[in-house]
Amino acid sequence: MRIGGNRSSRADDRGAIVRTHYGSTFHASYIKPSEELTEVWKNNYGPLESDSNQTFSLGYFEVVAREDGLLVVGRCAASIVSAYIALLDKDRAQQDSWRTTTQALEHSGLQLFEELKSEEVQYRTGSTRHIGGVFAANSATIQPAQLARGLRRVAIERGVRIFEKSPMVKLVRGASPRVVTRNGSVAANRVGLAMNAWSGMIPELSRQMVVVGSDLVATERCPELLEKLNLRSGLAISDSRLFTNYYRCTRDGRMVFGKGGGSFAFGADLGSLFDGSSRFEQQLRATMEWFYPEFSKVAKAKSWNGPIDRTMTGLPLFGQLNGSDSIFYAFGYSGNGVGPTHLGGRVLASLTLGLDDEFARLPLVGFRAERFPPEPFRYVGARVIRAALARREAAEDMGKKPAKLDVALASLMPGGLVPVKTKDGSS
Repeated sequence: MRIGGNRSSRADDRGAIVRTHYGSTFHASYIKPSEELTEVWKNNYGPLESDSNQTFSLGYFEVVAREDGLLVVGRCAASIVSAYIALLDKDRAQQDSWRTTTQALEHSGLQLFEELKSEEVQYRTGSTRHIGGVFAANSATIQPAQLARGLRRVAIERGVRIFEKSPMVKLVRGASPRVVTRNGSVAANRVGLAMNAWSGMIPELSRQMVVVGSDLVATERCPELLEKLNLRSGLAISDSRLFTNYYRCTRDGRMVFGKGGGSFAFGADLGSLFDGSSRFEQQLRATMEWFYPEFSKVAKAKSWNGPIDRTMTGLPLFGQLNGSDSIFYAFGYSGNGVGPTHLGGRVLASLTLGLDDEFARLPLVGFRAERFPPEPFRYVGARVIRAALARREAAEDMGKKPAKLDVALASLMPGGLVPVKTKDGSS
């Protein structure tokens, strides 16, 4: 029996993980060394090795090994690019839209954001388009390929067997579940599903998420221009749109600009929708140059895109599959997975080990979120709402009052970290 690569084995293990995200490797690292564990990966990480990939984390963290074999979260290490997150406006309609979030945090005794004056925002970002914002000093950017490979190394050192390029084609349920790939299968007592945007392959999870694209473009190296714009610090910037604009410079002197909400998948069929270059490259360039006209003279180096598993609440979901005591899931990080997957790994580990601890008892475990409509209504509705939201934001950018129908349709979009204010000031 062969599972990926050139390895042949009888893969009859106590635990198996199906993964497409960091959360599974955090999960694997929290399993005790005595537990036999096999990880089945959809891909390897060759294409992610460019330093231009954007990964933000709300809070510094470093993956380290403790004597008891667990992973812990500590301060930012030298190998992680130290930076910050700022939530910023680019039109008056969005001004102060972060207040709901910051006030809720303050009510819980958390002072995570510092509100900045307009002049300070423009100085730190190098763009006069920004008219307000907040600053989070406890955030960072990291290189996702380095994170994935670092987690992979720790997992292998702990005895986890990883089979890359072995996507699951079938999940056999029952008392002894089995993960079937194209070239073999893994039998296990327990299975953890950390499948990110591919979670929709599981029927009971498919309507709890929608797969939406995030597109990015990177410029050629332009360190002198970045220095002129005061952008060499590596500041990570995102605005308060529902389809967020996010951007930063890289260590080798490029600008990387991204935006969410590009493509929508139909059901669980991702196909080649998120492979290759971005289909929205020209729109990305136009938006980037709206913020920074200076980049109109800088050539593009590359564009790409990727899928996001967006839940109705924007929060991840954990639990066990219907009628199964041995198959567990974690998904729905909604584009903010790097930090939360550390917590998600602990939750998934507790569930698969059958522990009754603080992680297994979190409110998100077993939470039944509001579901999206079935297909084709979900796909059609998502495109209609996206178009309405784009028209509404375009009108607001020009200082015009958006059409009432567009405002009404845009309000149907699930909220995010920053609730978007309407013209009447409500959130």
